[in-house]
Order: sequence, then structure tokens, then C-alpha cells
Amino acid sequence: MPPEVREVFVRWPGKDFRVLEADLGAGTQGREYLGRVGSFLDRHGHRGLKDLDFGYPSWGEDRTYVYQMIKGYLAFGSGEKNPIQNYEESKQRRLALTAEIERRLSRNFLGSLKASLFRFGLKLAQDHFPLRENEKYYGLRCYPGSRRIVLEIGRRYAAAGLLEAAADIFFLTVPEVEEMELSTAESAKDVRDKVKERKLEWKAQIDARPPFVVRSDGLGTEPAEEREAEPGVLRGVPASPGVVKGKARLIQEPSEAYRFQKGEILVAPYTEPGWAPLFLLAKAMVMEVGGAVCHGAIVAREYGIPAVVGARGAMSSIKDGQIITVDGTSGEVRLDPEVSRIVLKGKRVVLRPPSLEDLPYIRSLWADPATMKDVGGVVLRTEEQMHAWFRRMVDPGSDTDSYFLIVPKNGAPAGEASFHRYDHRTKTAELNVKVQARHRGRGYGPESVRLLLGHFFGEFGGEAMEDPVASGNAGGQRMLERLGFRRGGTADGAVVLLMDKESFFASGKKREG
Repeated sequence: MPPEVREVFVRWPGKDFRVLEADLGAGTQGREYLGRVGSFLDRHGHRGLKDLDFGYPSWGEDRTYVYQMIKGYLAFGSGEKNPIQNYEESKQRRLALTAEIERRLSRNFLGSLKASLFRFGLKLAQDHFPLRENEKYYGLRCYPGSRRIVLEIGRRYAAAGLLEAAADIFFLTVPEVEEMELSTAESAKDVRDKVKERKLEWKAQIDARPPFVVRSDGLGTEPAEEREAEPGVLRGVPASPGVVKGKARLIQEPSEAYRFQKGEILVAPYTEPGWAPLFLLAKAMVMEVGGAVCHGAIVAREYGIPAVVGARGAMSSIKDGQIITVDGTSGEVRLDPEVSRIVLKGKRVVLRPPSLEDLPYIRSLWADPATMKDVGGVVLRTEEQMHAWFRRMVDPGSDTDSYFLIVPKNGAPAGEASFHRYDHRTKTAELNVKVQARHRGRGYGPESVRLLLGHFFGEFGGEAMEDPVASGNAGGQRMLERLGFRRGGTADGAVVLLMDKESFFASGKKREG
């Protein structure tokens, strides 16, 4: 990859493909690279994250995932084995295993006949199984065109006030659309209300955890009783051999691929073909559902990474960033007792998670009138309440809150930085940065905000941060506005200041320039 193009990819936050393409289009090498991507999409752009549902855009329509994968592959160093080398090694292992099976069959009674039947059956499978994928590949070519037609209908309905957005058309059935064309019995409000109701139902179904086994009559069935698991151990189906220890990254769907880093362990509820590029970056894989011949198991074996599937409760038991050991031979996943500690380092301060020994400091920080006067006044907590708070915010913590202490280099804590009330649907959270009164004026606050936002918009995967600052706290408002926050109105006597991911990384780019 040309240096100019690599630099643009490294700088790109990994979310909006239009921002990346605009930067690439500004240079000669970038324009040439866009032409190569265009040639790829001309051939394969009808594929997508949800191939068989044209309610989702194809790669040609939304190129974000394609660029995310390219950005991820840049993490491979010149001395490391790349995905092609891993595939070739896997192929050589397969050929060696095939030869060994033929050798063992040949030495038994009627060995040559058995070996011949084995070769015949193997060739039959290898020649014809790809035809299933070919049928799907070419059959999907009609989907982007069909989607454009349906979206155009949705656009016209939205312009007429029947829908709030063109994409809402996908929440109506064909007979309902036909009826709307033939009569005006149903009001625009009725149609919009129906769409809203179905969106809520769709979201509930997306978030639901299905039973481990579903019978042909649709009833859920729990598997037979297993031996009692050890604490910190999940058991599933051994899908691809090997033992690996590393950092777990919980990915709900491929659109979160920008959060995944090379060498991490992919933990997912399930996988399908749209997930395949992530396997090239993964050190190992853990999946909540599936068996030895499910999609994820097969791809893991192809790429030679350890995998355990059918590990019930993996998405709730494993914490994002936790160190785990995946034993793809035995089907066990061992969880380290503590989540790996995230430490954010700046020039003036370090943000680190607190320990139980830090509770007296946090308690005194909240009880300091000078520190708390602009944020609602002092907060008094008993020792029991502080321990309950620690369990909620720190250990074991939750997936909606994250708390750090602000610690100057080679010094004692000087404040706190956190975000809380994270909304998984909108990927929005509330900001809290509080520097102790006696440590103010040293630049700790602005740097702590930048460090926390970098973590939130980067590794954590958030999209927007808001901070309701008390109307009387003019200093706090000015600080956030200098950092690029914009005013978003008022609520309960506070001025709501907002920062989105794109604006944050754009402001960082300006500072670097």
C-alpha cells in the first residue's frame, strides 16, 4: 500500500466511509487506490453483512466494512505471518492429513478399495460443496437493484408524509404497500405508528437470547444436564484445536468491526459469512451458539485459529477486554479473575481504574465543598454504599459505566473521569470529569477529557457524548467548548454540551496539523 494511502487509513476513525474516501480523493495515490477498490466492488459489491436481507445495504452501497477490514489488515507487520500464509499452512496440513488417512486405509483389508472410495468421496465433496456458495453468490446479484427499487418507493412515501424515513418501507409487507396504493383508508399517522411498533418488536427480537436448542415445532429445549462447571470456566463444543490466551473483544455484529484489533479473541453470539474477514485478525474465537459444522467452526478451522462454539452465556460471562484462555481441543474457555486494567496515559496525567484502597479518596473528593459546589453540592456516602458503588462501577462493573481516577505523573489522585448511562441503541453516554479544587489550573481537566473521549470513541465504540453542565458552572462550559463541544439546549437547569465521534477525531487531526 502506498505510504500516502496508508497514512489516510491510519488516521481514519473507522466509521464513516465518506470521510475516508474524501481524504483519499485529495491525493494522486489515493485516487488510484479508490479506483482499485471500485474494481473490486464492481465484481463483489453485491455482497454485504446481511447478504440475504436487502433491508441491509450491500458493500457497494455502504463501503464502511470493506474499509474497516483493510484498516485492520494494516496491523500485520512485515515479519508476521499474513492471512494468505496462514491459509497456505492450513492447506498443507489438510493435504498431509489426507495423505495419512489414505496411508492408514491402504494397509487394512481391501485397503486399496477403501482408499479409492475415500478419494472419490473427498473429490466429490470438494468439487460440489463450492457450488452452494456459487449459487448464493450469483443469486445475490439481484439484491442491490431490488433494494434500490424498494427504497425509491420508501422515499416517495416519506416525501408524502406516510413514512418518517425511506428505510421504514422495510417494516411494511408487500400486501400492505399494495393496499396503500389502492386506497387511502389508512392515515399517515396509522402507517407511521405501525412502523414504530414493528421497529420495537424487531429490536426486541434482535436483543433476545434464543434457547440453546430449538425443535422443529418451534419450542425451545434445554440440553441435557452437564457436569457442574468450575467457577470461571465456560464449556462448549471444541470446534478448532489449539490453546490461546489473550484479550477478549465482544462483538455483537460485524458493524462493530472497527473496535476489533489484530490479535484479540473474537467473542460473538454467532457468525455468518459477513463475519469472515474478522477471522483473519482474530487470535481465537468463542461463540455462544453453534456446533462443530456451523459457519464459525468451519471458518476457524480454515484459518487455523482455536475455537469453541456453543459456549452458553459467553456474551454475558466474558467482559469486554478480559483476558481469557480458549482451549479449542477440550472445548473450555477459562476466564481470568480480573478484567485487564485499562490505563489511559497523557502528558500530564494518567487515567487508571481505582482499587478498593482508593475508596477513601473518592469519598473525600465527593465530600469536598470547594470541588463539588458547581456540580450539585457534596455527596456523602457510607462505607457500605461506597462498596456497592465500587461493585457497580468498577469490579465487576457494568457495560454502561466506566470510571477512572485522574492521577498526575508521579503523584496522588487529583480527581475523577467517567462516563455513565451508556445507551447501547444510540451509543451515547454522559460525561463526568471532576478535578479536585486544589489541583485546578494545571491543565488536568482538558487532558483528562481528551483521554476519556479517545477511549470512548475508539476502543469502547461510542458515537456521542453529552455533558449536562450546571448553568452556573461557566468555567466548565468554557473548557468543554474550547475542546470542541457544541451546545445542544438546556435540561433541568443545565446546559447540555455535545460531542460526536467524527467531530472529536476531526478536532484531533487539526491539533496534530
